[in-house]
Amino acid sequence: MGAHEVNGKRQRFASVKNSETEHVKRLKKLYELSMTLSGDPAEVFKHAACMIAELFNVRVVCLSEIRGDQLHFLSVYVDGTVFQDAGQCALAITPCATVEQSKDIRVYDRVSELFPEASFLQEHNAQAYCGFPVLDNHQNVVAITCLLDDKPHEFTDEDQALLRIFGQRISMELERQRHIDERLKSEENLRQIQAMLLQAEQLAGMGSWEWDIPEGVIYWSPEMYRLNQIDSVEHPTLTPETATSKVDPADLEQVQANITQALVHGIWEPIEYRVRLKDDQTRSLRAEGLAVQFKQNLPTKLIGFVQDISELKKAQSELERNVVLLRGAEQLQRELKITAQREQQRMGALLSAMNIGVLFEDQTGRIEFVNPAFKQLWAIRDTFDLTGFPSRDILTHSSHRLACPEHASQLVMQVSDSNEASERFEIELHDGRILTQLSYPVSDYDGTVLGRLWIYEDITQERQTAKQLLYLAERDPLTGLLNRHRFQEQLAQYLRMAKRHHIKFALLYFDLDEFKYVNDTFGHRVGDTVLVRIAGEIAALVQSGEIFARLGGDEFAIVIEHKQETEPSMLAASIVNAVSSIPFRFRGANIRLTASVGIALFPDHGAEMEDLAAHADAAMYQAKSLGKNNWCIYDADRDMSAAMTTRMTWKSRIAQALEQNCFEIHFQGVYETQNRSLKHMEALVRMRDPQQKNQLTMPGQFIPVAEKSGQIIDIDKWVVQRSIEVLAKHPQMPPVAVNISGRSFDDPSLPRFIQTQLNKHQVDPERLIIELTETSAVSDIQDAQRFIEAINQAGCKVCLDDFGSGFSTFSYLKYLGVEILKIDGMFIRDLANNRDNQIFVKAMVDVARGLGKDIVAEFVEDAITLEMIQNLGIRYVQGYYLGRPSPEIVESGSRNAG
Repeated sequence: MGAHEVNGKRQRFASVKNSETEHVKRLKKLYELSMTLSGDPAEVFKHAACMIAELFNVRVVCLSEIRGDQLHFLSVYVDGTVFQDAGQCALAITPCATVEQSKDIRVYDRVSELFPEASFLQEHNAQAYCGFPVLDNHQNVVAITCLLDDKPHEFTDEDQALLRIFGQRISMELERQRHIDERLKSEENLRQIQAMLLQAEQLAGMGSWEWDIPEGVIYWSPEMYRLNQIDSVEHPTLTPETATSKVDPADLEQVQANITQALVHGIWEPIEYRVRLKDDQTRSLRAEGLAVQFKQNLPTKLIGFVQDISELKKAQSELERNVVLLRGAEQLQRELKITAQREQQRMGALLSAMNIGVLFEDQTGRIEFVNPAFKQLWAIRDTFDLTGFPSRDILTHSSHRLACPEHASQLVMQVSDSNEASERFEIELHDGRILTQLSYPVSDYDGTVLGRLWIYEDITQERQTAKQLLYLAERDPLTGLLNRHRFQEQLAQYLRMAKRHHIKFALLYFDLDEFKYVNDTFGHRVGDTVLVRIAGEIAALVQSGEIFARLGGDEFAIVIEHKQETEPSMLAASIVNAVSSIPFRFRGANIRLTASVGIALFPDHGAEMEDLAAHADAAMYQAKSLGKNNWCIYDADRDMSAAMTTRMTWKSRIAQALEQNCFEIHFQGVYETQNRSLKHMEALVRMRDPQQKNQLTMPGQFIPVAEKSGQIIDIDKWVVQRSIEVLAKHPQMPPVAVNISGRSFDDPSLPRFIQTQLNKHQVDPERLIIELTETSAVSDIQDAQRFIEAINQAGCKVCLDDFGSGFSTFSYLKYLGVEILKIDGMFIRDLANNRDNQIFVKAMVDVARGLGKDIVAEFVEDAITLEMIQNLGIRYVQGYYLGRPSPEIVESGSRNAG
């Protein structure tokens, strides 16, 4: 079945119509009703669907909107029930497509068969279809309303006209809904834009404003209220006075001037000002504006924005401060550069003036700098520039020859570890000169190695001076024989060798009979002549490998090995004959002298040096008792004297004193030479006689016996313990120096004993100084190193006492970790009158300074000696002139010497 034309045709429903009068009334009623529909468009569509179904007596009415190629069902009436937004379907498969194309009413019978793909037709078993278009203002079909029924219907012209009216009304509602949607969308967009603007203002710290000048009203954005801390509820609009109420008084005049200019000329100059906030805080703002409306050339509306520039101001202030600091740093850098250049010039001048050769090589081993002394030491031409040459090729540029080239060439400018200082190495040249080589790595501030510094020094003269001093220290200045100190050292060595190899030897002591008469009668000069002549004659009798020494005055000693028992006696007889055979003539008088010789045999007469020396001396006096001009082998039966009994008595008294705590400590101060302030104290032991405790015994009476008996170890430990107890009891007391004997020095447990006592009494180890005699320290250098290292690890300083008593020990100082050197008193006692002692002391001071040691002079007993000590550069002094030993405890800084 086809479609029916609308114009001029009538369509009939199968059902019977009502009368024409009744139909007109219903049409009028419907028309009036349709004219009064208003409100929610959805309600309009609902009522329209209901009215159409009622008026045309159909089961289904669909009001649908065309959205693209789809039909969207706005309101569907089905058998008395209305469904809103009931879904959608494709437009092309429905009869509504023909309505859209024709833009007019279309009616179909048996429509479900004509459009089988339209599911909504099948669902309602539609037979009759009547669809009319809904046109917009541009006559475009925007919606279609269709009537469906399961039985045929007929539309009259009046019906179609009425349906067109419904179409216009629905079109109006759709248009109204579209406007409503657009308005709502615009409002939503506006809200979003306002929210985004507010957020942007907050993020940028920027608020906007608008000024209605004729009304005198200013409108602020929320950010403006926040920036100025003004309540928006209390002030929804603002007057110029309120808007400027928070401006800092210092900036108010500038702001008002800018407002006046804007009101008169419409020109708003960008300005920066501050506003006062709570808690006396301020905020810096920048305001810009623009006149947007004018009337009679006067502005009527201004708009603008205000930005928070507080952080910018802070950053600007910080930048300005940094610029000032940078300029200051630049100025300081320039000054430092000038200072560095000056220092570099001074350093260059200093290095050029030094006698020590200096060479610096870079990381690659190439020379960067040498001073003139280096070239002079290695005999390199002054005009030859070594810069850039490999440092290890330095010998190729030198005209000097090495004494041992194969050995030395492997060590010159060579180092095994580039990150460590090299060991001191001596280079002997072919001409006899000696150079020392030492090198250090040079690093920058972060530890990166820049290169290596090599230092060379000519020590030829120093070595020659040391040899000369060594000779003077070991030799008797008058006769050239060994002196007493050196003789004792060699005798001790000889004794150890004899014990090890079971060798027999003899010790001979002799002196000149009546030598005092020669001195008193003819003077000391004649006496010296006699001693030199005697020494020369006897030296001719002494064989190589034997020891011959002058002990002092007219006393001499000889040590000889004897494989036959008669050898010592034969030498003694030869000495007696040689001395008596020498003719002397003084002041016209002929004089002959005689000698007495004593012999002590090892091991028959003693296994220790002290015993042999005592017995040789005793034998010499036994020879004198036979009438002088004689010799005698030691006879023990004739020497059971009071001396041995005395020694046995002293040993018992020392044991009792240790048991009954009869020892006590006296303190003698060590003072600064310049201001005589107290530096530290030396602990000196005294003994109360156990039987007569009111009698004080000096150490010279009991110490020798204690050293021989071994009791000295217990005495030393007592002194150490008592000194530490005193230091603990008197925290303000200066440091105390304690003497340790050679026997205690050999005790391996002593360092641990000292550390235990310090820990027990909680005494700072730096307050205790350990004094060792030079002789005991150098008798076995390895043991000395171990002992001193243990003392240093305990935190105590070490002082070398009696320094200079043997100059041969100078070379060992670099191996001993001692901090203080105390010059032997024999050099100080007669310092003002003894030129030789002055030379010796000056040499010792130079050595101590070179090694970085403190030096103390003891036995300073008068002002002349003190003045000379001060002139020699000795820093510390000790002696009766400054203070005698006393049991009194002295606090630090409580008194000066004098």
